[in-house]
Formats: sequence, structure tokens, C-alpha cells
Amino acid sequence: MSKSKKKPVIIKDIAQAEEAVKRLHQIGLKREYWSQMEARDIQKVKDKWDARRAEGDEPALIKEQKELEAALETYAGASRAKWDAKSLKLRYGTLSFHAGQPAVKTIRSIAKNFEVALARLIALPWSKPYIRTVQEINKDAILDSRKVWEKKPGGMPLYDSQLKEAGLKVVQEEKFRVTTTAEKEIRERLEARKQ
Repeated sequence: MSKSKKKPVIIKDIAQAEEAVKRLHQIGLKREYWSQMEARDIQKVKDKWDARRAEGDEPALIKEQKELEAALETYAGASRAKWDAKSLKLRYGTLSFHAGQPAVKTIRSIAKNFEVALARLIALPWSKPYIRTVQEINKDAILDSRKVWEKKPGGMPLYDSQLKEAGLKVVQEEKFRVTTTAEKEIRERLEARKQ
């Protein structure tokens, strides 16, 4: 049994275009309504649980948890040499130390920040493979130069001919879009219900 292919929608005149936009509007209304109701229901649940937590002892539990973790870390650091392995297995959990990700940091007594460290590194004969030089086209600056020139006569324009020399051009393509009033209508209806 073969599946029949659905015929593509073809719009031939303004009346059909009006009907298509009307249907998109109806679809948009329904989908936006669902989204708004979902968001409302989720917020109700969050508010309910936030109130329960605030009334309950969650803040005290969080504080106690942090205190216990700090005390366990202190204990583990002091007793680590007595462990038979890299971790200490307990009935309800395990204490262990894991290596974190390696990171490059400055030695404050030599270089107070990375700019100072970079200047020192550049001066060293073996530093070349450890210095990154990124050269890339600053597209934002190209676009901004056009905006500045349009707004401020006498600004420094970047002409199309100059961009062409570099093999570049600025384009602004049109993109088709259908806008219905569904989202706005749903919002207005919800606001009216609240009042």
C-alpha cells in the first residue's frame, strides 16, 4: 500500500493569500495560547514550591550542607595520608580528591596580570609557539563605518570600491516574513482576564 503524497499548497490570487494568512493567524493563536497557558501553569508550580521552600527549612539545610562539606574537606585533607587508596569509601558516600583542569595563571610577584606576563613572554627567545596572534576581518567595524558615515556627514566612509579591492562587499538581503496578530491578541485576552 503506497502512501499518497500531499499536494503542495499553491496560492494563485489575493483572496487565497488572505485565506492562507487567516489560517496562519488561527494556528498562531492556538499555539500562542498553548504557550501562554504552559508558562502560566509552570509559574504556578514554581511559585508553589518556592513558597514551600521558604516556609520550610531549605535555607537551613543548604547552610548545614555547606558546613558539613567544608568540615569533611578539612578532615580528608588532614587524614589523607592514612587512607589505603586515593579515596575513602564510607557507608553513605566516598571522600576523594580529583585533579581539576590545568590552568595558566600569573605569578603575582612577577607579573601582576596577563598583559604584563605577555610583555615578558614576548621578550623570551622560546616564546613564539606560546603566543597567539589572531588576525581576522573585523566585520563589525566595516558595518559600523557605513552607519557612522550615513549618520554623520564628514565621517570616514568605507566605499564599496575599497571593499571590492579586498574581495569583500556588504549585502543586505530581504527575507520573507508573515506576521499575524495572534501573539498580541492572546496577550491582550490574558490581560483582560486578569482584570
